[in-house]
Amino acid sequence: MPSDGDVPAAAAAEGSAPLLSVVTATRSGSVRLPRLIESLLGQDIESPWEWVVVLDGVTDQTVAVLDRARDVLPIRTLRLEDSVGVSGALRAGYAAARGVFVLRCDDDLTLPRWLLSGHLAHHTGRPSGAAPLGVISMTRDVFESSPYASAYGSRANARLLAAAYARPARDRWQHWAACNSVAKDTYDAAGGFDASLGYREDSDLGYRLAASGVEIVIDPRLEVEHRGPATSAADRTERAFLSGSTLRDFENRHPDAYPDRTTGTSAWSVMTGVASQALRSPRGARNAGKVVDMLLAAVPEKVGRRLAAGAVEAAGAAGQRSAVGTWDRSRPSVRPHPLDRVAARVLPAAPGLDRVATSIVGVETSRPEVVLTFDDGPTPGTTDRILEVLRDHGATATFFVLSNRAAINPGLLAEVVAGGHEVAVHGPDHRRLTLFTARQVRDRTRAARHTLEDLTERPMRWFRPPYGAQGIRAWTGIHQAGLESVLWGPTFNDWRDLDPEERLRLALDDTHPGAIVLAHDGFAGPCDGVDDGPEPVIDRAAFLNEFLTVTTARGLTGVSLSQALVAASPVRAPCHRSARGVTI
Repeated sequence: MPSDGDVPAAAAAEGSAPLLSVVTATRSGSVRLPRLIESLLGQDIESPWEWVVVLDGVTDQTVAVLDRARDVLPIRTLRLEDSVGVSGALRAGYAAARGVFVLRCDDDLTLPRWLLSGHLAHHTGRPSGAAPLGVISMTRDVFESSPYASAYGSRANARLLAAAYARPARDRWQHWAACNSVAKDTYDAAGGFDASLGYREDSDLGYRLAASGVEIVIDPRLEVEHRGPATSAADRTERAFLSGSTLRDFENRHPDAYPDRTTGTSAWSVMTGVASQALRSPRGARNAGKVVDMLLAAVPEKVGRRLAAGAVEAAGAAGQRSAVGTWDRSRPSVRPHPLDRVAARVLPAAPGLDRVATSIVGVETSRPEVVLTFDDGPTPGTTDRILEVLRDHGATATFFVLSNRAAINPGLLAEVVAGGHEVAVHGPDHRRLTLFTARQVRDRTRAARHTLEDLTERPMRWFRPPYGAQGIRAWTGIHQAGLESVLWGPTFNDWRDLDPEERLRLALDDTHPGAIVLAHDGFAGPCDGVDDGPEPVIDRAAFLNEFLTVTTARGLTGVSLSQALVAASPVRAPCHRSARGVTI
């Protein structure tokens, strides 16, 4: 029997039903969910919303992961003691949702900060009398470097995305999958998820929505990162076989779904058709993929691409012909790195390890000081004005610098040093460390450190991971680069648009002696390897002046981290937790 969890007090205080319900079905999700939690924490959304998490059987630390986020996210949990599969879990989650609109969000996705508000804007901006709307966010697969990713995985996903964005309106339902939204009454009218389906439950619902007159849009601005793609030819061919094996049933249910599909007669189609005759089961398809994986490491990339494509297409054709097999989605689709398993499973219960793999999140001090930190600079026109404000208030700060920006603004970096401030490392660019292996983090961080040490002629001591995103792998790389990870407490919230009075209230509420305050003297963009949307409208220097005026009146002085630690000790938290205590 399902049990319904409590909505946290912060959400209950809203006093109104949510406009949007985000629904996530998860099984064994303790390793995957932290990244999703992190991106939900960063959402720019003013409308009331809730996150309905359906636990499709509980086999790991998922409940503990969610419990740590209850104080900062409007979480409701629906616990199914016995697994019912993805379609059954989603059906239960949508039934429990209280929002006017429902948004499916799989547990292995990372969302841009405007995703929730972007989906809502589509729905709430509809003219009166318009057809019901369904909104699709396509998924861009995130791969670790491998022969499979280079030869086939990344290119196949890029082709899929290009095809989706060019798809005529009548066929867009085919991409109804991991992240999409629709009005709840429209979903109900279409009959909802078919719990009898173990696969293609999303395509089945998408087709029925389209057939009922729902207009489906695919917005490239709402694209999300998918962290659970097949990571090898073996995984991909097995999935292709299982996908093919369910296609016959789907076409029996919906015979008009693919009116233009024909059997290929090209030499390539004939060749893959012949190859498919040798594949009789998901295991056989996987074994064929294993052979391709071995070859990918030895043959030219172009040849490897053809081998992988041929194996995938043959596996799909074999699966369609056999119509046997099911995909056990309780098995993780991406095999987590062993070190990430340590972070999710071992660290929460191992105080000894917590003391070793830690980040600084504050300062234990008896002095009336707060630590001021600025990320993402140096930025001409902003950093220089912030330096003036700091000088006027007799304050110092630690600047977590992007080395790519420092290299093109060395004079501005010299002004930071000349003003008596501390320079620390924020990275060579602003990409998330969780995209990289421990060795890659080490090498990238070490290179940024050397660049800044050459420019400032001062040793670097601290590192702040972009977005605060780190796990045990990233922490290991940072440590191997000779730096210590630093997170934060109160923030200026200056990466999003807020009413100025509300921004100041939020920043001051959490500011106390020893707090590490997060602010920005820049805004990361494409030149820094990321696209976080438009920069919010804010005069960063003017806001800093307001903040320091109030804190000075309260008797607090702004100092750099190293200055604060001269007569104090650092407050540490496990590396897998953010400064606010949420696993990331």
